Amino acid sequence: MGTTEEEHRLTWAISTNLTSMDAFSNNFFAALQLFDECEERGKPFEFANRPWKLIYWQGIALRDGAMSAYHLLKTYEALRALLKRCSFIDAAIDQTALKETGKLLRATFPRIEAVRHTLSHAGEFTSTPEQIAQHAIDGPAQAPGINLEAGSQQNHITVYAGRSYTGSYEGKLVGYELSIETYLAVTQFQDSLANALAPMETLFPGHPQPEN
Repeated sequence: MGTTEEEHRLTWAISTNLTSMDAFSNNFFAALQLFDECEERGKPFEFANRPWKLIYWQGIALRDGAMSAYHLLKTYEALRALLKRCSFIDAAIDQTALKETGKLLRATFPRIEAVRHTLSHAGEFTSTPEQIAQHAIDGPAQAPGINLEAGSQQNHITVYAGRSYTGSYEGKLVGYELSIETYLAVTQFQDSLANALAPMETLFPGHPQPEN
């Protein structure tokens, strides 16, 4: 695809990242579908009497949705770094549009890195007195399913409340929402990214673009 071996390596990596972003977007949607399916199956029951597996499956969906959002953002950041290394492509792209695309994803999932840490390192966060103190939350603090009064403290938090996940990281509450609204923001990100990268099509006809 490129005119030198290095450009070929870079353009191949760019193509790989674009394919990965499609996969992570689809994974996020699959997590949303799993959550919604459990919600639908649980409707005949009072919440307190819902089968435990439905509640736990929704927890799985929330965890996987968070990881998919994290990987989507990290792949976008990797793509931008690769484009900067491939100057003949980077020069053809609308940099303002590309930057705004990233802002949209970041606004939808603020502090998603910290959310990911609370899920991936949950066992470590309570492994020592020092870790417990580092990730404890002092009240007052409010979030979905959380209401800490002033003067109170709670150790490492992982709370699943409806479509929201909240965890504690370095003394702060972080979280995200798995909903049709956040999924639509992901699809808007994909559309905006495809528009920003449209000039690549003239450089590489048939080159993979993010799914619309």
